[in-house]
Amino acid sequence: MLAIIEKKKHIEAQMKKLLFLLLICLGITGWGQFHIQFGGGGLQRQEPVRFVISSQDIFLGETVTFQIQVSVEDGSNDKVVMPDFPESQDYTVVANPPSTGTSSFTSIVNGKTTSSKTTNTTYSYQITPKRIGQVVLPLMNVKIGDKTYPIQPNPIMVHKAEKLNDLKVTMTVSNPSCYVGESVMLNWQVEIARRVTNLQFSLPVLEMDVFSYPEVEPKIDQTRIKTYLWIPLASGNKLLGRKRSGPGGSTIIEFSQPLVTKKAGEFELPPSVVICSIYDGSGRRQSIWDDDDIDDHLRRMMDMMMDGRVGPTRRVSVQSDPVKFTVKELPAAGRPKSFSGIVGKCSLMTMADPLEVNVGDPIQLTLQLSGPAYLDTVRLPSLTSQESLASHFKISGEDDPGVVEGDVKKFTRILRANDTDVKEIPAIEISYFDSETGKYEIARSPAIPLVVRAAKQVTAQDAEGLRVGGAVSAVPKMESEVKVREGGLVNNYSVRELLVNERLKTKSLLKSPFGLSVLAGMPLIYLILLGIDWLRSAGLSDPAAAASRRAGGRCMNMIDAAEKSNDALSGVLDALRQYLGAKLRMTGDALTFGDVQEPLKSRGVGDELLDELKDLFTRCEESRYAGGGSLDGATACRRARELVKRLEGVIRK
Repeated sequence: MLAIIEKKKHIEAQMKKLLFLLLICLGITGWGQFHIQFGGGGLQRQEPVRFVISSQDIFLGETVTFQIQVSVEDGSNDKVVMPDFPESQDYTVVANPPSTGTSSFTSIVNGKTTSSKTTNTTYSYQITPKRIGQVVLPLMNVKIGDKTYPIQPNPIMVHKAEKLNDLKVTMTVSNPSCYVGESVMLNWQVEIARRVTNLQFSLPVLEMDVFSYPEVEPKIDQTRIKTYLWIPLASGNKLLGRKRSGPGGSTIIEFSQPLVTKKAGEFELPPSVVICSIYDGSGRRQSIWDDDDIDDHLRRMMDMMMDGRVGPTRRVSVQSDPVKFTVKELPAAGRPKSFSGIVGKCSLMTMADPLEVNVGDPIQLTLQLSGPAYLDTVRLPSLTSQESLASHFKISGEDDPGVVEGDVKKFTRILRANDTDVKEIPAIEISYFDSETGKYEIARSPAIPLVVRAAKQVTAQDAEGLRVGGAVSAVPKMESEVKVREGGLVNNYSVRELLVNERLKTKSLLKSPFGLSVLAGMPLIYLILLGIDWLRSAGLSDPAAAASRRAGGRCMNMIDAAEKSNDALSGVLDALRQYLGAKLRMTGDALTFGDVQEPLKSRGVGDELLDELKDLFTRCEESRYAGGGSLDGATACRRARELVKRLEGVIRK
């Protein structure tokens, strides 16, 4: 019973001490607020230029934040002139974009209230010292209007890293001796065998401008998502790492970053630094609760309430050893003229579509390049430098930069066969430098079989979707395969369907109210109209005959105009179509030789003249639709004039 009473008294004593501590904390807080509001002469207006530094006692490789805040009252025309942060060999500096905010100030003096609003602009800099010892940030002057506000020099004490057996960082490179343009992997491993907090990483190697650092989309195993963690860097960036269990209950953190060499030379990669807070049991700090009546558990609770820590901590820094790194120049001996710049293993596959084409038809060639670890910067050399390809194909699309898809990079080019002798797309060759053998190699794709036919003549039937139907006759019956939607585009109709006979007929007058009124009230006008109708029937009964008589002269004028143009063969083709259309009373806009062959035979044109006309038609159509043609413009115009003169002698009307 006495033991229980003593225990109760012991607990009550502890609770009294806790209550007393809480009262002290509340009293201090209340006094501070009272003093701010009413003591010390009241609120004071802030200085227009202030600065703050996050820490002046750091480890080598650690970054501090230096901020300058400039305040300007609203309505002031004073211009702020900020100095450039001085450069130094003792540190590196990175300026962050400035941030802006507003604040209000109110004062009451002898019952008079005064208010003002101020715009505050904060300029922030990330400072990373480069040596051990005292590093001084120099004097800077900020000018606001006509006044200058100095910022005094600020010393920073930089300490060297420690060596701890239970906290280690290691940096390695996948290939310590490589060639310019070759990619290697920087790897880090951090072994932690004690409790740590506030882990920070400083990796100065990632600031070296003699290397490039491609961005890589990390591949995450969703079944082990809890093993991933972000590695915060002093620069503010992050790398994705993984953690695993190590020997003796330790934790291993591993992460990596690809590096591409840009310059030859001998380099020393600077040490990587890990900064953190550790729980240090070697020298436990004195607790304010050091009392024999307080048990250890309660003492730790009180310590945690006071400063957020379960035990004594201190900041430490550990660093890796520097790494020697050699980058060699690519050998000049044996370097092909078409060297692509690719360093490392390389393979090439090609695909083409379609595989059966006419001369001049487009062929899409897809090239898949694989082998290099990082393909973002890989470019395909020009295919026009490959004689076996350029001599048989027109090549376009050379400006396509390619798209990375997984482990390959795809490029697209457009080929057009020049003639029917082409039987295949030859092997595509890409030169690269094999860093393992130290020699230049050639990656070749297999040849692709190809069927190339003569250029197809694009006829009026092809363009209008017509097919031949009905019985065989001198003029085949054409049936349209184009589906015409009511109210659709005009192009869905044939030319004949669009023509409307608008000749004035006497019968139409009898059907209209206006005509009846004219016939009933004005017989004389009726007789005049009847005479006009008779004259039109006698003199204009066949307007197509008049067009036929003028066709030869118009055709010669069109040929003359075509000879002066940049596309003479297309002009000659149009002239022949209009001429034959007028002579044969057909629509000439899209005539082909197949359309006019039988009508011309029926009008007495001989086979020799027909063969010459067919040859000229074919060559002109090839030039327009297939981009080819072996006939020059002057020859085409001369032959067209001769053919028209001979046709004029055969076709009289």
